[in-house]
Amino acid sequence: MLSWEISAKQGKRQRQRELARKLRLS
Repeated sequence: MLSWEISAKQGKRQRQRELARKLRLS
């Protein structure tokens, strides 16, 4: 797998985690 593909997947995971945190706070 390409390195940029791995970083993109990690970024998506991080974004989902942040969204879940915001939903929990609201």
